[in-house]
This record gives sequence, structure tokens and C-alpha cells, in this order.
Amino acid sequence: MNTSATSNPTTSRRIFLWGLSCFETSARRIVWGAALQLLLLSTATFADLSADYQSKRSGSIGVIYSPADSVLARKTLLWTEELVKEMAVDFQLPTELDTFTIFIAASQKDFTRMTRDLPRWVAAVAIPSHHKVMLKSPAWDNQNNRYRQILAHELMHLLLYQIVGNRALPRWLDEGLALFYSQDLRFKTLTALSKAAATRSLLSLQQIDHVLQFQPLKAELAYEQSYSAVHYLLFTYDIDALRSILAGIRQGGDLDEIFQQATGSLFADFEREWQHYVYDNYRWVWLSDVDEYLWVVILLLGVLAVYAIRRRNRQKMSEWALEPDAE
Repeated sequence: MNTSATSNPTTSRRIFLWGLSCFETSARRIVWGAALQLLLLSTATFADLSADYQSKRSGSIGVIYSPADSVLARKTLLWTEELVKEMAVDFQLPTELDTFTIFIAASQKDFTRMTRDLPRWVAAVAIPSHHKVMLKSPAWDNQNNRYRQILAHELMHLLLYQIVGNRALPRWLDEGLALFYSQDLRFKTLTALSKAAATRSLLSLQQIDHVLQFQPLKAELAYEQSYSAVHYLLFTYDIDALRSILAGIRQGGDLDEIFQQATGSLFADFEREWQHYVYDNYRWVWLSDVDEYLWVVILLLGVLAVYAIRRRNRQKMSEWALEPDAE
């Protein structure tokens, strides 16, 4: 594995590109106005939302928000500009990006109306083909200070869509990269992955394409597998392999041929390599969580012990009651 500073993803993603600053041109104003109209017109229920929404923009980035989230909207613009710069080196982004819109929902009702029939466990959603991100306001959604991580995750989906020329990415690669670059620490424990490895019940990477149809526990496993597979890809074959894979997808290549060129293995062989890595390194990680449930086991054993003692005492009393009185 090549760990040089020039290609290490953890190091290079912190480098800011000066050439990615956004310019306030009249053409950008026209494009932004058209994008805002598209958002409003493409959603028939927008007029029925619970709050009056406003908009801010900076270059190619626009934010739609309720007045209560005006401070958050300013931070969102700033964070988005920073995130784009951080991601630019690894993914060699163009200096002129497509205009995109971030919508911050003022309520669960508004978020549901804008996102339609997605599962309730979905924290946010990106619609790359429409250059949109839908987020829940932390003013009403308990996100445990994860708003910036969620923003980075969804922004990654939009940027990847541009990188591959508006082609579809395998869901495990799309979600895994979004998790990796958003630095979402929830998925670094890999508890669900460990349990699946211990029971030989890992999902195939292809199954993850249907993650939005999964129940929460199965979805958690799908996301952990996605993160793990991307982590394995980056730290085994390095960022150059990832760039090669994304370029191959952009060109419409066959996935086996793309992986053969990038990693020296067909996709199916890469998946088996990764599965062996998971079995060897994570099969017993779930045992580290046993101590969290130890007090429950102790309490249960205590209750059973009390029950057993009382039952034995009742049996003895019944036996004594049946014995004849001594004369």
C-alpha cells in the first residue's frame, strides 16, 4: 500500500485548492435564479409548507431556509464552500461546479412533503440529477450535533454525480465514499458488520443498491459494509485506484474491466478479498459491546435467583404442612 503524503486520502483531503473559489458573475445569478425556480416549480406542495422560506446564495451554492434558520443558513454556505475545497484534491474537481441547492426543512412535515415516500429513518437526501440536497433543521430534529456531517455526506453524493458525468454509481461505493469523507464516527465501530461476519450473513455489495427498501437494522449493516469496502479499497489500493474506478464509470465501462484495471482483480474477486478481510479482522469485534449489556445479565440472574429461592421456600412450606403434627 502506498502511503505517501501526496496520495494519502486522509492527508490530501485537508488541502485547500485556491482555484475553487466561487465567482459572483451575472451568468451565475441567472443560473441560480433558474435553479431556484426549478426547485419551487418541481414540487407542487411547496406553497403548502409550514414556514415562509427565504434564500441565500454564494456563487454556485444556494440555500433555502426558514427565517428561524437564518444563522444556520449562513453557516451552511460557509461549511459547503469549505467542504468542496477539502474534497477537491482527491477527486480533482473542476473549478466551475454545477449550481446546486440545499433545502433546510423547518419541520418533519415539510421534509416529508419535499422527499415524498422515503423511510422515516432517512436523515437527509440528495437528488443529484436535480442538484438538490434536502436536510432536516437541527432546531427540531435531534441530530446529536451531526448537521455538518450530514451536510458533507449529502454534498458528496452531488459531487460524485458530477465526477462520473451524471452516471449511476454502485450504491455501496456512493454511500461508502459519502460516509468516509463526512467522517461519520457512528460507522467506525462496525458492530453490525462484525455480527454479520460472525454469523456469515454479510450482504453482497450488489444488494446494497436496494438500501432504501431496508428496515433500519439491515440498512445499518448496508451502510457499515459500504464504509468498510471503501476503507479497504482506499487503504489497499490507494486514491489512484479510486480515481481510475470513477473515470471508468464516467466512460461507461464494464465494472469487471474497471476493477481489473484499477486493482488487478475482477469486481467479484475484489469483493471476495474484502469479505476475507472483514472475516479476519472484524468477526469478533462485536464482543467488545458485551460489557454494555453485562449489568442487564447480572440483574436478570439476580431476579432468577430470587425467584428460585422463593419457589424452593414455598415447596418446603408445603412439605411441612403435609407432615403430621408431633404428639
